[in-house]
Amino acid sequence: MKILLDTNALLWIIENNANLTQRVRKIVADDTHSIFISVVSLWEIAIKMSIGKLELAHTLDEIIEKIGDHNAVILPIGLDAIRKIRTLSFHHRDPFDRLIIAQAQAQNLTIITSDAVFKSYEVKVLW
Repeated sequence: MKILLDTNALLWIIENNANLTQRVRKIVADDTHSIFISVVSLWEIAIKMSIGKLELAHTLDEIIEKIGDHNAVILPIGLDAIRKIRTLSFHHRDPFDRLIIAQAQAQNLTIITSDAVFKSYEVKVLW
């Protein structure tokens, strides 16, 4: 399975947060799955850290390093995702989440997220 971690799932994995479900822990630990992290998540983390809206035990550089420890691939923003944004329904106005959803649609990825609004879109979601 090809998995795209939403920002909340990424942070909870990095910080070993108790909110992370056992199901997600097993999926991420299973080497048969390909794990992707959107560059959008790193952008969101950097912005929220810089304005004081997000405080973490790790620096941005440490988070990026830990992504590599999990054998995850950082997914760039492709034109296919940008084109999807134009026609994406407005169930959600968060620009970071909308781009993650568009990437998942464009690349046929399953999103791991605790955000229930993702299920309003035509995308596979696990939690």
